[in-house]
Amino acid sequence: MYKIPSEEEINEALIKVLGKYKEVSSIKLLRNLVQSELRKTNKYYVVSENRIRKIASKNKKIKIIVLKRKSSKKTERCFICGKKLKPIISKNLLGEYVTIGSKCEICGIVLEKNKQAPKRYIFLVK
Repeated sequence: MYKIPSEEEINEALIKVLGKYKEVSSIKLLRNLVQSELRKTNKYYVVSENRIRKIASKNKKIKIIVLKRKSSKKTERCFICGKKLKPIISKNLLGEYVTIGSKCEICGIVLEKNKQAPKRYIFLVK
């Protein structure tokens, strides 16, 4: 049997883990550290990597750096929060409008090309 912790409990565990380690360079490692911190209060707590990433993106004390790689698929959603990306449109020398990239309005992540995927997440304390 498992239990799902509240967002506040996950936030507290994130702050404790990042306060101790200052930088965690893997989402899997962060999940294991946060889950072990949460299991000190209740041994049945389980949390996913996606939920940790989304909660960390909302926290103003945590900075997330995303290293990107090329992908064959077109990127339509943000790597961090999962919201739809807004295209960045510019005018070229011929006066035509072209899309030069995309941006998430919530997280602020900017993708230079549309075919990118996350390679590594790095979590830091501000």
